[in-house]
Amino acid sequence: MVDEAHHYAESGGPDPDETERSQRRKLGELLARRSDSLLLLSATPHDGYERSFASLLELLDPCLVDGGGLIRGQQYREHLVRRLKQHVWLTNPQTGSREKFKERKVIPVEINTDDALYRPFVHMHQRLLFSIVPELKRAMAARNYDDALAYLALLKRSASTVEALYLTLERVQARLHRLAGEQQERAEAKGQRLRTLRSLEKKLARFGSLSPDEEAERQELEIEDLAQKIRDVSLEARVGRLAAQQSRFAADTLLELKEAVEAARACDPKLDEVMRQIRSIRASEPEANVLVYTEYKDSQQRLVEALLAADFAQPLTLSGEDSEADRLTINDIFRTRSNQILVATDAAAEGLNLQYRCHHLI
Repeated sequence: MVDEAHHYAESGGPDPDETERSQRRKLGELLARRSDSLLLLSATPHDGYERSFASLLELLDPCLVDGGGLIRGQQYREHLVRRLKQHVWLTNPQTGSREKFKERKVIPVEINTDDALYRPFVHMHQRLLFSIVPELKRAMAARNYDDALAYLALLKRSASTVEALYLTLERVQARLHRLAGEQQERAEAKGQRLRTLRSLEKKLARFGSLSPDEEAERQELEIEDLAQKIRDVSLEARVGRLAAQQSRFAADTLLELKEAVEAARACDPKLDEVMRQIRSIRASEPEANVLVYTEYKDSQQRLVEALLAADFAQPLTLSGEDSEADRLTINDIFRTRSNQILVATDAAAEGLNLQYRCHHLI
């Protein structure tokens, strides 16, 4: 029996960089050859590519797939059991009656920045966009999508927390100082970095999470990529004024942007809104458990600091840096005790049943 079986599929999209099959795929093929019966289990939807879905069917029975790697006819339906929540009935432990799954309530929360307190936050985003938008326009116009990756990474971090953006800029600045004493990057190294970064981005988009090592590698590659771009622009600017006019994102711009971000660190409206949401939950359910997901470890650490400053009890944390034993301990505490707040990264996205005593997810 294979859980999270979507990780055992081949990539369905056009991916010239993916020249090697994953270790999980190779394991799936080995198991398929040596198993009398094989169950592939997954709650992750079809990714839209027939080849990806067909590669899973191929593990069950190679005859379900044609010579081109695509599904052959409708025979595969005999091998497929599809269950949705509305198909499943539960037994209420209090009443013993049969019930359907409760409907999930998704409540979008608007972040209001009209308060004068958040002017530095608004100015930070305006300054960031002023620097990045011209670069994105140039990259897209030239169909140079690799150049857009690093700038998009900055935008993503700015949409997480101010702290995540600030610490990223600090790391980029530190890398720039080191680059000053190094020779210009070789083209082969740049090509390899971009290929790896693209591959990680595709995996994240497809599966929703990366391993701890992959997440750390992605962050380092994004920082390296941005530092190299800023360095190249700064070198060009020394040669002629035209280059400086064409690109706003030079080394001096990084310093100005970092100052704007630093001014906004004390007034992050998203953090304040999370505090309000948790207080609101606790006002109606004093013992309620609350689960908060953040994409970045930097945002996780900043949120924990904010919770402690707001006099909440020490929250639980879960990230890719935790050992398997620690993950099981944290899971057990959250599952068996009330009045808990768990702040988790994508490391908690799969394989843990956190809903046993929790129905509030932020």
